[in-house]
Amino acid sequence: MMRRLNLAPRSALCFGFFCLMLLIQGVLFMRQAEKLNEAEKHVETNVLPSVKLLGSLDREFVSLRGNNARLRNPLEPQERKTKAISDIQQSRQMIGEYSDSLAKLLVTAEGRQAFGELKQAITSYNAIQDRYLSETAAGNLEAAVKTSNTDMKAAADLTESSL
Repeated sequence: MMRRLNLAPRSALCFGFFCLMLLIQGVLFMRQAEKLNEAEKHVETNVLPSVKLLGSLDREFVSLRGNNARLRNPLEPQERKTKAISDIQQSRQMIGEYSDSLAKLLVTAEGRQAFGELKQAITSYNAIQDRYLSETAAGNLEAAVKTSNTDMKAAADLTESSL
C-alpha cells in the first residue's frame, strides 16, 4: 500500500506518524512529571515534617532521661532539682504538642497504627514517671532508683522503639 503512494505523501505520512509518536510520548512524560510533583509535595508537606517531629520527640525523651537522673542524684543542689522538675514538665508539654502535630500528618493505616502504639507507650511512660516523681518528691530515693532501673527503663525502651 505504501508503494502506491508517491514519495511526498509517503514522507508526509511517516513524518506525521513520528510527530504523533512524539506527541504521545510528551503527554506520557507530562503525566509522569505531574505524578512526581504530587509525590514531591507529599514528601515536603507530610514525610519531612513527620520525620522532624519524630526527631523532636526523641530529643525530648533524651532530655527527660537526663532530668530524671538529676532528680535522683543526691549531690545535686535543690535549685537544680527544681529546674529539672520544671524541665520535665516542659518536655512533657512539648511531647504532647509534638504528638498532636504528628497525628495531623498521618495518612496511612500503618502510620496511624504505629502512632497508636507510640501514644500508648508515651501514656505508660508518663504514668511510671509520675510514680517516679512522687517517690523523689517524698525523698524515697531507693524506690525511685528501683523504679528508674526497672519500670521506667522498660517504658523508655518501649517508647524509643516505637519512635
